[in-house]
Amino acid sequence: MRMYHTSQGILQALALGALFACPAPLTALPDYARLSRVCVEVLCDGRLSGSGTVVDAAGTILTASHFLEKPGQFVEVILGDGSRHAARVLAVDHGHDLALLDIGKPERKLEYARLGKALPAPGSDVFLYGAAMFRHGVLNKASVARAEPYYEYMGNKYNAIIHLAG
Repeated sequence: MRMYHTSQGILQALALGALFACPAPLTALPDYARLSRVCVEVLCDGRLSGSGTVVDAAGTILTASHFLEKPGQFVEVILGDGSRHAARVLAVDHGHDLALLDIGKPERKLEYARLGKALPAPGSDVFLYGAAMFRHGVLNKASVARAEPYYEYMGNKYNAIIHLAG
């Protein structure tokens, strides 16, 4: 597995949309069935390690980078339909805890999340979907609690944090 570190701008732009681009403020829950199709679970060496989002029809996945630090691990993605795909790490930005994975062009057309162009304003509702605390398909409602990201020391590096309240 080869990791590529990218400029802050590319992955940060993707991170801004990782909260699912929806008109703000949201007045209703997002379509749970659609979320289950565009979100994935990420496995490292056969173990559930995190969640991610399909960001294009070509099989690119946006996820966190903190579980991709072990060199040589085997990374896989489980799509919403239950199919399992080997993944290649395309880019890593540990400072923003982001990574891009590639599962190659699947046999069928993938649905994907449309990414936002900016972080939603403080007080805006956002919805987080994934395998929180190893529980599958969890949908949580939160709100943006701060206008700008802040930095927090985690392990051996600083990470940009988008503060949510929920």
